[in-house]
Amino acid sequence: VDMFEGLENAGVYALAMYMGTVITVPRKSLAKIIHPILTKSFKENNLQEIARLYNQSSINQLLLSLIIYVGILISLDDLYRILPLEFQAGKPLIMILGLAYLSDLATGSNGQIIITSQYYRFDFISSVLLMLTAVFLNYLLIPQFGILGAAIATATSVGVYNIIKTVFVWWVFKIQPFSLQTIYILLLGLLSYFLGQFLVFGLHPILEILLRSLIVGSLYMTLAYIFKLSPEVNGIMSNVLKR
Repeated sequence: VDMFEGLENAGVYALAMYMGTVITVPRKSLAKIIHPILTKSFKENNLQEIARLYNQSSINQLLLSLIIYVGILISLDDLYRILPLEFQAGKPLIMILGLAYLSDLATGSNGQIIITSQYYRFDFISSVLLMLTAVFLNYLLIPQFGILGAAIATATSVGVYNIIKTVFVWWVFKIQPFSLQTIYILLLGLLSYFLGQFLVFGLHPILEILLRSLIVGSLYMTLAYIFKLSPEVNGIMSNVLKR
């Protein structure tokens, strides 16, 4: 019985982790674009350009990942209508892990800035701290809270790791990733989430997810475009609209 409970918990946690990591998809595309520009900026000692990239990476990652996170949250009830009943235990895990990854993305390319700079060794130090924090918190929380404890341990470790990197970049380079747009994007995400909670059509769960995601996603991106929250995203949307 214990073995099957372990397998069941592993499946629930694996699904939650997968849903959480889906939020990080925008980072992979943006990282490829930012890295060569950061390298060039460091060679030229162009701190102004590095600060601009830092801010823009934060805005773009937050804008794109937040709508994925909101889309997941507003679809969870319908998703669990399809999945076996046992998987419902994963709902708070997805919320916690997703929030941790979202906060990581919101702070922009702090890791890339550290790796590209002369302080690249600090990335190794912070990674070791992440590992030690994760091991300690898992040891502390799993016996008491089970898979929920594992999610809290992971989220806290990621949060601490990210705070350390953000503070380090601010301390060394005197730059930080946040701006007024950060607040506007968060408010837009909150509005989209509450809208999604009210949209109930009484359809099959898959159709429900698709229709709700389409409405909320379209409104989110339209408002982001109207209020010009990201020049890069606006540029891409303008090109699409022209075509």
